Amino acid sequence: MKNSVLNNLSLKTKSFCFCYRWGLLIALIVLIMTSQLQNSKKWRTPIINDAFAQSSGQNAPKPVLDAAIDIPVSLSENQKTTAVPILNELRSEKNVKNNNVIESNTTNSQWQAKSLEPDSASQSAELLKSSETTINLTTRESKEATASNNQIGSNTNNANPDQNADSADNTNIGDIDFDVNINPNDNIDQKDVLTESAKSTETVAESDYDPIQENGVYFEGWAKPKVAIVLTGLLSGYVEPCGCAGMDRMKGGLSRRHSFIQNLKSQGWPVVAIDCGQVSDGFGIQEELKFDMAFNAFRLMDYQAIGIGKSDLRFPAYFLLTFTAPPSATEASPFMSANVGIYGFNDAYLLPYKVINENGLRIGVTSVVCPDMNLQHRDESILLEDPAKKLREILPKLRKENCDKLILIVHGTEQETQNLAKQFVDFDFILTSDGATIPPDHAKSLNGKQQLIEVGEKGKYAIVLGIYDDPDQPLRYQRVALDSRYEQSPEVHLLMQEYQNVLKNLITSKGYKGGLGLNAVESSQKSTLGNYVGSSKCESCHEESYRIWRRNRHSTAWNSLIVTASPIRNFDPECISCHVVGWHGIQNFPYVGGYASEETTPHLLNVGCESCHGPGSKHIEAEMGDNISLQDKIRENMRLGKNVKQVCFSCHDNDNSPDFDFDSYYKIIEHKESE
Repeated sequence: MKNSVLNNLSLKTKSFCFCYRWGLLIALIVLIMTSQLQNSKKWRTPIINDAFAQSSGQNAPKPVLDAAIDIPVSLSENQKTTAVPILNELRSEKNVKNNNVIESNTTNSQWQAKSLEPDSASQSAELLKSSETTINLTTRESKEATASNNQIGSNTNNANPDQNADSADNTNIGDIDFDVNINPNDNIDQKDVLTESAKSTETVAESDYDPIQENGVYFEGWAKPKVAIVLTGLLSGYVEPCGCAGMDRMKGGLSRRHSFIQNLKSQGWPVVAIDCGQVSDGFGIQEELKFDMAFNAFRLMDYQAIGIGKSDLRFPAYFLLTFTAPPSATEASPFMSANVGIYGFNDAYLLPYKVINENGLRIGVTSVVCPDMNLQHRDESILLEDPAKKLREILPKLRKENCDKLILIVHGTEQETQNLAKQFVDFDFILTSDGATIPPDHAKSLNGKQQLIEVGEKGKYAIVLGIYDDPDQPLRYQRVALDSRYEQSPEVHLLMQEYQNVLKNLITSKGYKGGLGLNAVESSQKSTLGNYVGSSKCESCHEESYRIWRRNRHSTAWNSLIVTASPIRNFDPECISCHVVGWHGIQNFPYVGGYASEETTPHLLNVGCESCHGPGSKHIEAEMGDNISLQDKIRENMRLGKNVKQVCFSCHDNDNSPDFDFDSYYKIIEHKESE
C-alpha cells in the first residue's frame, strides 16, 4: 500500500515537472514572438499604422484631413511654435475643409515620421533570410519532384516538344511556379501537372543570366570622386519589378536602388542623391500608399533633393503638403519646386530650391513643371506659374549661395527643356523628363557648357556624375542599370512587406471598393457573352484545349503571387489583374462577376480560358440549345482572330515580361478547335 502511494506521488510529481517545463517553454516562445511583433511595428510609418488601425477596427487616428491640419501631440514646444502659424493658416482655407476625406486614413503624417531603429537592419535581414530559406526549400522540393518523375521528358510543356529550343533565350515564359492548384473535379493526372510545373521552375531558376555581361561593368577606371551625384527619377509608381518572369532579368526597384547607393557609400564615396520626381503614376488610395512607401525608402537612402513631377500634381493639395512641409523645426523636406505652390508660394509649404553641402562642394538644385492641358484639372489649391518667370526670381538667390554646381530639373518636352537651358545658362546640368526609355551612356552637351541628363523610365536606371578636383577631367559620367547584381535591400523589403500588408487589411476588411476605391465595372462583353463561369466548365467539350491549358503556366499563374513573389502580392490589384479571370489587365480594376477572393471565387483563380476568350455563360447556354445561328454568333465573338497579339500584350508587356516574344510563346498555349 505504501509503495503504491509513493508510486502515485512520484508519477504526479513527474507530471507536474513535465507540464511546468513545457509551460515555461511555451511562455518563452510567446514572449519572443511578441517581441518580434513589437520590433516589426517600429518600421511602420504613420500611414501604415493608420491603415492597419482602420482595417482592423481599432480606434484609428484622425482622418487624412485632420492629420494635415491638426498639430500632433508628439511635437515638442519648439516644433509647435514653427507649425502653428502654418497650420492655422491652413485651417482658414475653405477648399481644405471641403475636400473629401478618404476613409482609409492613408496619409503620411510626416510630422511623426520615425527614423529607423539602430537594430532594424539586422532584424529585417533575418526576416529576409528566413523568407529566402523557405523559397529555396520549395525550389529544392520541386527539383526532387522533377528527378523522381523524369519519364515525362525534359521539355517544360508536353504540348510543345520543341520548346527546349526556345527556352534558352526565353526562360521567363509564364510564371515561376513552386506549387500547383489542382481542382479535384478536373480529370487530369495531378502527378503530371505537378512534375511539369517543377520542371518549368528548374528551367527558369537555373537559366544563365549575367547582369554584368548583359549591362556592362560600372565605374571602370574611376578614382574616388570628391562628390558622387546620383540622379534618379520618373519612378511612376514602379516601386518594385513585377517578378513574374523572374527578377534576374528585370531592372529597377527601390530595393536595388538602396543597395546600389549603400554600395557607393561603403567605398567611402561622398554621395548626393537627387530624384527628379514623378514618384506616382496616378491618384487614388493605392497610389497614395505607394507614394508614402517610396518616400520612406527615399529617407532610407538619404535623398537630399526631390522634385515635383506632373503626375504628382494629381494628388490633393493636403496630401502633398504632408510630404512637402518640414517634418520638424530642425529638418527640411527634400521636396522642392520653383513654380509649384501648395496653398500659395510659401517656403514653409514647399521650398523653391535646395542647397546641398557635401565634402566642401555646394550644389544648388531646383525643379520646374511646364504646364500642359492635363494639369488644368489639378486641385485648385495647387498653383502652377510660368517656369521661366519663377526661375528668374530664384536665380539671384541661388547665385548668392555661391554654389559650385547648379542643377535644373525640367518636367516638360525636350523643346521646353532646351528653351529653358538657353535662357538660364547658369545651370551646369539640365535633367529632363522627356528622355529616352533607356538613357544614353554619355551626357549630351548643350550650348557647349551645359550637360543634358536623362534618367530613363520607371526608376530602372541611375546616372552618377563624379565630380573631381582634376582640371584635366573634372567630370565623369556613368549610366547604371539597377539590375540583379544589386541584391535586395532588407530594409526596403520590409517596407514593401508592410505596404502589401496594408493592401491586404484594407481589402479583407472593406473590399476593393471600400478599401481602395476600386469599382467593379460591367464588361463590354457581357451583353454578348454573359458572365464568368470558370475554366473547368470548358473541359467537357474542349478536352484537348483544356489539356493544353492545364499543362502550361497560365493554369497556375496565381502561385507566382503567393509563393514566388517576395513579399506575397495576392492582394495587390496591380498584380492580381493579370493572374485571375475577370479583371482588366492594363487598368487593374475588376469586372462585375470577376475574381473577388480566394474564398468566394476560387474557380476564377489563374489565367483561365475566359481571360482571353471572354465570359462563357452564354456560350454554354447556346450550346445546350438548338439555335445554330446563336451558337455560331457567340463562337465567332469568342475567337481571338487578329486580336490575339493585343490580348497577350495586355499583360505580357515590357514591365512584366521583358523577354516576351509572341511567336515563340504562343506556340506553347496555341490550341485549335475542329468544327
